[in-house]
Amino acid sequence: MSDNINIYLPVEVKKKIGERAKSLRLQLGYKRTTLATKSGVPAPTLKRFEESGDISLSSLLKIANALGCLDGFLNLFPSVTTLTISELEQKEDNYKRKRGRI
Repeated sequence: MSDNINIYLPVEVKKKIGERAKSLRLQLGYKRTTLATKSGVPAPTLKRFEESGDISLSSLLKIANALGCLDGFLNLFPSVTTLTISELEQKEDNYKRKRGRI
């Protein structure tokens, strides 16, 4: 697991995602009603999402699909590479102590 320091709070991230979705919608020239029709997400839900970031995961994925950015979600949680037993043993053999032992 990584020791990355989070510089955003979850509430800030969801708000930014809503703002970015709105910006992309406008860049594509879609009215809210157009995106609602394309995504199957009701216009009032879109409005709430764009203003606050509040939305269900299912609706978020529908909106992302309609805006052409669904693939980005596949990178959200990268898969962890698992090692075979022999790879783990090799890794252990190559491990160098960081401190001397006397």
